[in-house]
Amino acid sequence: MSVEALSSVEDARDQNREFARLLEINAFDFIDFGCSIGGSIEQTMQIVPGARGLGIDIDSKKIEAIRSAGHDALEADARYLRATGKQVRFAVLSHFLEHLPAVKDANLCLRSAAEIASEFVMVRQPSFDADGYLFGKGLKTYWSDWHGHPNRMTSLELQLAFEDLLKRGLVKKYGIYQTGKITNARHSAIHPLASPQDQGGYDKAIHPVKKATRLPFNQPVFKEVHAIADLDGGGYVFDLFAKAFPGANCLYVSP
Repeated sequence: MSVEALSSVEDARDQNREFARLLEINAFDFIDFGCSIGGSIEQTMQIVPGARGLGIDIDSKKIEAIRSAGHDALEADARYLRATGKQVRFAVLSHFLEHLPAVKDANLCLRSAAEIASEFVMVRQPSFDADGYLFGKGLKTYWSDWHGHPNRMTSLELQLAFEDLLKRGLVKKYGIYQTGKITNARHSAIHPLASPQDQGGYDKAIHPVKKATRLPFNQPVFKEVHAIADLDGGGYVFDLFAKAFPGANCLYVSP
């Protein structure tokens, strides 16, 4: 996903006018930031059955694809998205933040999500926490050096972002979790450093040889990081997350 700044203040106003119009005439349950071609909306509808979402993406071709699949979507730069009051029940940012230019852009989107939603916010992204550990072993996860992932936020950076929202009174409680544990280098997500950038799963037929693949990792390595925030104090999102991701490793839950 390419992310470019809006060309003018008027462009930002235009996208927010259209956003407000869509929210006014439709009963949306959630906003999907960075909806791409609709996968995250469909995943969310499985987690929250019956929920209706509005997808947001900056890529016009993806907007065409998601609309063709029968979903509602708006072409907009989510960094400049604003709404008046609590317009939807919840917001989803699934495999979106890593595509933004920097942490400050992610923080803007997280704040917007917390301002727009009334009940909760759910974030899902690749895990970059083990990059240094794997580098020391001559390894990497295949997503960690994608050109399309300039914002490789760690769990700590997510925690700092949500702590700021907590202090602003936008969040009542939040938690950071990991899923998809990787125990050794045999996992298809693990590549040797010599592998080219922008790869998918490891394939020994086309990628360089991995060494010591059977030795277990002695530090936690996971595929994904999730951050969830309870906005109204009801705690519903924690039960929802536990049901959707049983066995997730809890890193931190705010007091």
